[in-house]
Amino acid sequence: MTSNQLLNRKIHADAEETNQAMVHGHRFEPDARMLAQQLFNAPDLAPAVYRRGSYSASLDAITPDMRLNVEIKCPVRGSQSDLWHKLSRGKLPNHYKMQLAHQ
Repeated sequence: MTSNQLLNRKIHADAEETNQAMVHGHRFEPDARMLAQQLFNAPDLAPAVYRRGSYSASLDAITPDMRLNVEIKCPVRGSQSDLWHKLSRGKLPNHYKMQLAHQ
């Protein structure tokens, strides 16, 4: 990526591109959050955005006391997806580890 491409990307960061997977995820995220509330017995799980200086994080679900932070993924292929299979074997892909560490 050239410096001009990076600059353009940063300038237009608010104009987020969407794709089929993102649309699917946004559609099912509220249902997934309700399921997480039940599974973790945490009815106060809610989305939140936090900022510190030039850093920010958009959390899918967190409790007010910040003891539980849930990252929601809704794979388009559901239980047939690679992500589902990896997670069911206890394997979290590295890019999600980095995302969670940032949050």
